[in-house]
Amino acid sequence: MNRRFASQTVSTTLASRLTPERLPLDLALSLAVEIVEAVATAHQQRRTFGRLSPADLVVDIDGSITITAPALEGADPATDTFAVGAVLYQLFTGLTPNQARARLAVSPLHDAPPASRINPGVDETIEGLLSLMLDRDPARRPHSLRVIEGMLADVCESLELEPSRASILRWASLTPVLAVVRAPVQHKPSYVVVLEVDEEEDDEEVEEASTPGPLRFDAWAAAACAFFVVAFAMATQL
Repeated sequence: MNRRFASQTVSTTLASRLTPERLPLDLALSLAVEIVEAVATAHQQRRTFGRLSPADLVVDIDGSITITAPALEGADPATDTFAVGAVLYQLFTGLTPNQARARLAVSPLHDAPPASRINPGVDETIEGLLSLMLDRDPARRPHSLRVIEGMLADVCESLELEPSRASILRWASLTPVLAVVRAPVQHKPSYVVVLEVDEEEDDEEVEEASTPGPLRFDAWAAAACAFFVVAFAMATQL
């Protein structure tokens, strides 16, 4: 790994990187493999969580996944399988299962729509795997995440794709596009005229352009004043 590249990368949650746009299939598979591996390892250590979301999954500086959710004693591993399935569904479709139901006008009481209805590029094996993980009956879900890990490996082999932590690292290190922040506008008195003046212009033109408006009198204004003064004087003498 390029040490210089890795040193410039900070850990980031999966939630902060996911967008409604679909991920490339090879990247989605790479992330799926790392997520399943992380949760399966936790289960082997007798740690279950009961609730997992992209906000609980951190992409480390080496491209691996760390779980930040606290372990919940007595939680059913099948619940974690469902939660991981929901995360993987989002990786492959760009939508959560609930968002997919809303988009396709499917009742929340029904199962998540097949992933291929959202992303036609989803392999049928991946679609079947997601359906198993998101089954409403915990007994029908895969009994071990190691089984899911093996199924993902078979998918990668059949599609001739190789999971890569380097691709995860490149994706996670991309800086999100931030909105342009403009400097606050300073409100000036209405009588001040502000003009952009070229640097080559002399100081006299700059000074004239920034003179307060009410204090400026041109020839027409002077003539009008003189006319009214004379008219007033003649009227008072009559």
